[in-house]
Amino acid sequence: MKGTNMTPIEELKFSLRTYNCLRRGRIRYVEELEGKTVDELLTIRGLGDNTLKEIMSVLGRDQLQQEKRYKTWEVLKMLNGNPSRVFVNNFGECMTLRRSESDKNRFELYNPISKQKVDIGYVYFDNRQYQWEEIEASDSLPAV
Repeated sequence: MKGTNMTPIEELKFSLRTYNCLRRGRIRYVEELEGKTVDELLTIRGLGDNTLKEIMSVLGRDQLQQEKRYKTWEVLKMLNGNPSRVFVNNFGECMTLRRSESDKNRFELYNPISKQKVDIGYVYFDNRQYQWEEIEASDSLPAV
């Protein structure tokens, strides 16, 4: 991008939080920001719904998100209350709860598509920035 006339993001007068998030995501110019999708922006650490709304407002874009997206901790909380719900993230990983086979008094995270257990440490700690959508449990998904 050297040699082109680039507009620094400082000229858009973002809040300090939004500016810091964009810098953390290595976005320095408006032209770089305009080229990012909503999913790419949401992977930046610390960038959440309010920051995204501010960016979209300043850029004059509609957010165009029909589905409500949830952060991983929100999904875990909802699954605890209703284990029959199924969520999918933007990488196609599915998650729901089921009773543990080894201890019927405990629940474990389960991927109903691959039929694999999902390690809660991996889901929560390593990928806490994931955004999940709730999907309908269809006939193709096994019962929990």
